Amino acid sequence: MKLRRLRPSVFYLPALPAVSRSLGLHPPAVPTCNTLTPARSRGGRANVPPSRIPLVNAAQLLKSVRLVAAWCLGLYFAQLYIRQGWIKFDPSGFWTEAFDRWGYPIWLRYLVGALEVGGGALLLIPWFASYGALAVLLVMAGGWLTRANGARWVDVAWITGYALGLAWIAWEWWGWRWRGTTRPDSPAGSAPAA
Repeated sequence: MKLRRLRPSVFYLPALPAVSRSLGLHPPAVPTCNTLTPARSRGGRANVPPSRIPLVNAAQLLKSVRLVAAWCLGLYFAQLYIRQGWIKFDPSGFWTEAFDRWGYPIWLRYLVGALEVGGGALLLIPWFASYGALAVLLVMAGGWLTRANGARWVDVAWITGYALGLAWIAWEWWGWRWRGTTRPDSPAGSAPAA
């Protein structure tokens, strides 16, 4: 009996044959797992148990986990930046006094608030999450420079952490971003979506 090593690229999930048939899932002609199995049975067919179905490719699973983690972090940042941005519109709030102390004009406070609220809202939509993260990163760069100028190093460290999280969100969702009239799954330069 000859044994051959198979590729370790697909995870398997034991399932009832009726469930796999009802879902339209069928085992591959050549199984891929970490075990050694006989190359062929006596009947000439691949030796694949009918109750083992491919679940997902390892790279796809890792990408899915990263996207879910990025979306959860995006939810946290969305609530944070929407709340903090909304406060900047209050004429008697903390940020009005802070922007006056730093010597910034009133319109800049409103612009920063609008960018934070808009960017935070865009973080909730996967197709726009990269754009929202980049908009809030722009605001964070200004906040970082302001705090570094005032030698508030603890604030600089916090802003750096937030900026790294936003950059990671923008990078993870970059392939899913909205690109105008083309579909996200179509190659660049293809026909527009109907």
